[in-house]
Amino acid sequence: MNLLVAALSLAVAATPAEVAKAEALMNEGFRLLNDGFFEEAQRPLLEATARWKKLGPKYEPDWRAAQNNLATAYRRQGKVELAILILEEVVAAADKVKGPDKLSRTRVALNNLGMAYKYANRSADARRVLERAIGLAPSGPPDEELARELDNLAGLLLETADFAAATRLLRRSTAAWLALRGPDDLDYGISLASMGTLEMRQKLPGARRTLGEALRIVEKSLGPEHPEVSALLNLLGELEVREGHMEAARKHFLRSLTIAERALQPDHPQLLEAQAGVKLTAGK
Repeated sequence: MNLLVAALSLAVAATPAEVAKAEALMNEGFRLLNDGFFEEAQRPLLEATARWKKLGPKYEPDWRAAQNNLATAYRRQGKVELAILILEEVVAAADKVKGPDKLSRTRVALNNLGMAYKYANRSADARRVLERAIGLAPSGPPDEELARELDNLAGLLLETADFAAATRLLRRSTAAWLALRGPDDLDYGISLASMGTLEMRQKLPGARRTLGEALRIVEKSLGPEHPEVSALLNLLGELEVREGHMEAARKHFLRSLTIAERALQPDHPQLLEAQAGVKLTAGK
């Protein structure tokens, strides 16, 4: 009798109106994420997650997608441990999926979890899951998920100063994004930002040009006040400091700080980096 009542409850819950409401909330949260409003994205994504779960097993893929987006909102605010809790559950669920979408869902889940581990300074865990995700990629020309996986693993290797391996990965990912999306695409620009960072850390002459092109693409795609712009300005500030151009560096850090203070939590690493840059270049 209890099973029958539960089944009827699910059937009543899964009305077109309930499905439309869950979809609207998820779309709202995704839009806020894309626009850089990470804290504001939490509310609709939390509600969307709860609604999809209530709608039952048929909507399990939508529930997992909402969880992925919610974890991204947490991670981008610096709430990495919350993101990890969600994403470990998503990965475990993806591993149990049967059917044609199992592989793609597992790769997405692993990629997101790898990034969360990275920002939690769990480098070994991050490398393990990102390498697993890359290993699951089908043979043939790179797809978009593989390009993201290559970018993410390259960023991790860049932080551990494994420049040779990071260079090989970034050459593959930038070429893939250029072929898949073209020269003005946001993901290509983000991949270029990693390449520019790699060039800067190795003191190669192309760093300023590469980072400048990445900034152009990101500003064009997301607007001049997006947190991704702030991140690139911090990199350009770092480059100018390394080359002794403190006044130019200060301009980048000040603009980055203005953006970060509006969009990020006070303890977010990106905002703290901008503050440190402003302090370092004060009076220079």
